[in-house]
Amino acid sequence: MSEECGIPSTWVGAIFGCSAHVLWGLLPLYWTAFHGGIKSLEMLSHRVLWSVACLWFTLLFRRANWDKLAALRHNPRHLATFCLSGMLLLTNWGLFIVAVTLGRVVEVSLGYFISPLVSVVLGRIVLGEQLTQAQKVAVLLSTLGVVGMSSQSDVFPFFGICLSITFSFYGLLRKQSTLPSLEGLSVETTAMAPIALGLLTYLEVHGMASWRSQLRLTILSVGCGPITVIPLLFFAAGAQRIQLSTLGILQFINPTTKLLLGVFVYGEAFNIWRGVAFGFIWAGCATYSASMLRKQQLEKVVSIDEPLEPDTPPKETTV
Repeated sequence: MSEECGIPSTWVGAIFGCSAHVLWGLLPLYWTAFHGGIKSLEMLSHRVLWSVACLWFTLLFRRANWDKLAALRHNPRHLATFCLSGMLLLTNWGLFIVAVTLGRVVEVSLGYFISPLVSVVLGRIVLGEQLTQAQKVAVLLSTLGVVGMSSQSDVFPFFGICLSITFSFYGLLRKQSTLPSLEGLSVETTAMAPIALGLLTYLEVHGMASWRSQLRLTILSVGCGPITVIPLLFFAAGAQRIQLSTLGILQFINPTTKLLLGVFVYGEAFNIWRGVAFGFIWAGCATYSASMLRKQQLEKVVSIDEPLEPDTPPKETTV
């Protein structure tokens, strides 16, 4: 096992991965820090525009895959796919900001709990991927949880369901891309920049923009870039050091953090029926995670038992 500064590389990867998901989970605190001083559309515009600036600045100081980025100019199909995934991301970010400002953080957490399972269903429908028995059970349990939460609530969990659907479709499109996450997000946000700039210009012209009215709002608006890029850098660093299945399990830190914020910081209702509904959803997530670990163990056994061809050197492995 390789080490970094005397610490096992996998531990370093787990720390990066956990940090990324904790930061994503704490994002509601950032949007509520505006205290209603800026409209949701203005916050969304700033997040896109300052993210573009931060992302391209970051790429200049990292070993970015410039050849693949340049190749997009000669591949209209891939460029169109990035525009579509950018629209889905823009919609997801917008729904997230609106939901948080309306005090629906628990519902947001629901969306990110079930999005991996929605992705599994999309993989079956769109890509023809086969679902294991464990995945079928996980989807069923989560569906029961969502139905139970909807039937026992005065408000339909619109934001939670829409967030999970948009994020899952976004993941489906990104799965078909060969660009790394940082480069891909740079292209997507750049494609959406004209829309964000148009929205911000409209607000400025009609005197509805507020980001320059107070120093606090200006700093928070500009900070929309770093708070988008930093967790992504942590996630990329973690993904390079730990297995995909481990990274998949860590993703539930994000909605768990949001749920705790919603209940204990924002004081959102969490009665016995919501607890039961989330119980089904957590059971589905646990089943899904267990199936991922099982698949990882089986792949290890197969790779160990697989005989090497004559005169074939063993494959190098990286941790």
